[in-house]
Amino acid sequence: MEGLKTRSYIVSGALVLCFAGFQFTKAQQGPKRDEKFMEKAAPERVGDRTYIHSNANPEQSYRMDQTTYDILQPYGIVCRAYTDGSNSIDAVLIASRDKDSFHDPHLCFGGQGLVSEEEHVAMAKTQSLGDVPVRVARFKSESGTQLTGYFYKGPEGYKASNSELKIDIFKYQLVKGQNPEGVFYRFMTNAQTTNEEKFLKFIGEYMDAAHKSSNGFY
Repeated sequence: MEGLKTRSYIVSGALVLCFAGFQFTKAQQGPKRDEKFMEKAAPERVGDRTYIHSNANPEQSYRMDQTTYDILQPYGIVCRAYTDGSNSIDAVLIASRDKDSFHDPHLCFGGQGLVSEEEHVAMAKTQSLGDVPVRVARFKSESGTQLTGYFYKGPEGYKASNSELKIDIFKYQLVKGQNPEGVFYRFMTNAQTTNEEKFLKFIGEYMDAAHKSSNGFY
């Protein structure tokens, strides 16, 4: 009985020290970043597409609604619509050191009146990063059918699901005692562009351009 109590004290003490170490190192997690950093690091051009500059902020095509900022608490969001003159593909980047910032995007899709018809994981081929897994969904809305692709970047690379990212973050926290940086990527076509092959080609080109413009951050 005494041995059991001793082991319990040892385990409890170890957990306390682990938690204390995590709290101590949490404030020392690497370079401080913000939305301005993200804007400068995001690509200006993807293939033959350039993004639409808003009057309010030329670094973005539009500003994400304040509710998204309030709920996710990221350190930055970048929204750019890349156009070739005839149609556009919307690209959104959300970055944070808080795992709670990386939600299931279906919550947002439902709020926008988008109903998923079919989903699957496909690969976007890149020259600099290999194959990037993308969860592709075909949504039906009042304006027509749209393709959406999303994925995450965490401490162990690119993941197509929120649950995979959370596992990687948890393991990193246990080993490093820190919150890792993460990025959420969301791409969406307009209702006139539903060719999945071309959509994935754009995502691959975007990731190559972003990897270069951000020096490996994206």
